[in-house]
Amino acid sequence: MRRALSGGLAMVALAVAAAQVAAPAGHAAPAPETSAATLSALSGDIFAELNGPAGIGAGLSYAGVDSKANRVEIGVVKPTVALIARLERQYGKDRIRVVQAPIFQTTQLVTDTPVLTPAASPDGAATQAFGACTSEGYYCAPTRGGILLQQERDGRWYSCTSTNVGSSRSGQRATLTAGHCFTSGNDVAYGTLDFSGRAAGGWLGAPGDRLFGGTSDHLVIPWSRNTGWYGRDNPTNCLFTVPDNCIRMNFNAGTDDIGAGTGISQRGVTSQGNRNGTVVLTSTTANIGNPETGTVTTVTDMVQTNACSLPGDSGGPTWTGDRLVGTISAGNFVAGDPPQCAAQPRTFVAKATNAYYNLGFSGRLSP
Repeated sequence: MRRALSGGLAMVALAVAAAQVAAPAGHAAPAPETSAATLSALSGDIFAELNGPAGIGAGLSYAGVDSKANRVEIGVVKPTVALIARLERQYGKDRIRVVQAPIFQTTQLVTDTPVLTPAASPDGAATQAFGACTSEGYYCAPTRGGILLQQERDGRWYSCTSTNVGSSRSGQRATLTAGHCFTSGNDVAYGTLDFSGRAAGGWLGAPGDRLFGGTSDHLVIPWSRNTGWYGRDNPTNCLFTVPDNCIRMNFNAGTDDIGAGTGISQRGVTSQGNRNGTVVLTSTTANIGNPETGTVTTVTDMVQTNACSLPGDSGGPTWTGDRLVGTISAGNFVAGDPPQCAAQPRTFVAKATNAYYNLGFSGRLSP
């Protein structure tokens, strides 16, 4: 016997039954409109059930809300005809859509040689004191989102992108990035590249509060080194993008009204210029793989976009207008040298507001 529906599933079942009773004879019952909260609960329930011992386990990629189609999309690694039929019977054919999807991979860049060589700025201290990038666009003081971050561990170099700057839980100046990017230990260097591969930069400090799993993929890096002319006393609410240099952000703005179809931009140091696209799914839970360790981590309350992200873009900002949506976490890029965007790219974004709630990070609001 199929077990009783719970939470959002029960609410949707009642709505479907009511619509069927009210439908005139000889006419198909229209799909009932469902609130965003109910769809979010349904998505979470579906993922929990399918990810459990009685579900499909490692074959489950994600479940998320498509608010435009008023349904939950379920990503399955190998969706057979029999499995799709079973899921449609269980959850309601008009309430779900099953698609083929891989286990998405985190997008940190791992190399045997450093991408960034910390050095003094060629343009001098005066410019960098205000966090400006050089005219060639290859240096930023640490007062930007969208710049290169790098850490050395066991003779290998791990590179990601900064989301934005603000304050740690203790009130210390800090940079936000993805939680899967760096571990405790060695300090993190910062800087940005131009298109010919030159690099310059400095040091931030050791990784601080970190969470990869649950509702966050975030890391707060408090600034603890080189407190002088690198611009640490002038953090701004800017994202560095080529060629704009500074796009102002309202870091603490809510994102609950950002639904499927909303236009977004993403910035990562590997992709360099902006990647534009739209939100595809909200309230998404996904099993995210780490190609370096072979482990899989479940992250909830994410946004899925159709913009491309590549290794090194992890931690980069996703935004719409002047609002920061979140931090690039994972994607479906094509591995290789160099890696390529997938034919139908998807990126998972960890919501920035969860970094505030979980890690006590506070975004900088004033220039």
